[in-house]
Amino acid sequence: MLRNEKFFHNIFVTFYKKLFMALRRLYCFLHDCIEGFMNILFPNCCLICDIKLDNRKDYFCESCHKTLPLTGYYDNSDNNEMYKIITKNMKVYHAYALYFYSESNPLHKVIELMKYKNRPDICFFLGNVFGEILSKKPCCEKYDVILPIPLHRYRFWQRGYNQSEMIAKGLQQHFTDSYIDTCSVIRSTNTATQTLKHAKDRIKDMQHVFNVIHPQNLNNKHILIVDDVFTTGSTIMSCAKTILSNCKNCKISVLVVFRAQ
Repeated sequence: MLRNEKFFHNIFVTFYKKLFMALRRLYCFLHDCIEGFMNILFPNCCLICDIKLDNRKDYFCESCHKTLPLTGYYDNSDNNEMYKIITKNMKVYHAYALYFYSESNPLHKVIELMKYKNRPDICFFLGNVFGEILSKKPCCEKYDVILPIPLHRYRFWQRGYNQSEMIAKGLQQHFTDSYIDTCSVIRSTNTATQTLKHAKDRIKDMQHVFNVIHPQNLNNKHILIVDDVFTTGSTIMSCAKTILSNCKNCKISVLVVFRAQ
């Protein structure tokens, strides 16, 4: 009797192993077919030069990737130009930026796609890239909270996502001990776009824009504020000052993907 049970048990296990392998092969086949079909209908192209890419997970071709202007700020996060601009007005512990960009720089096109062309996937990708770089740096600290710069609810409704939050989600793939906080700080004023404004106007517009509604979540925490672009720093500094004024014993560091030149 026991032998018969063992016999049927082995048959049962063997059958399900073969079934599982067959289903897996079918899944892989269908996945390859769908991906090939998508590549024909919607070819994946380099964000800069528009050359067709073989891998749908890539965003830049090899040639363009080599020319991306890295800042190197992640190697001297407490002694770079962006850090010095911020610390003239307030105390921060680290200031990170991944790429330099300007109006004539091809990366300007990438920023437009991120913010205005419904491409949150690019934000996540760049956050992931930056997170991988930072996680390998011995100088990089651990952060309790990753806090993306909030969007006003009307702007969020228009865009459908917060690009800074998507960057933070990509970043968090390499900072798994940190949690993303999108509830403790809100943007209570819907400011007009800052792109064409002078530095003094930007700073004036960004006063009293943010409110801390759950300070208990940020007390005694090291907070990494995340944004997409740093131009004059008015947005990040306004948010950081609001947090420091309303929360106890917290430390601030900042991270952006692009540093305007």
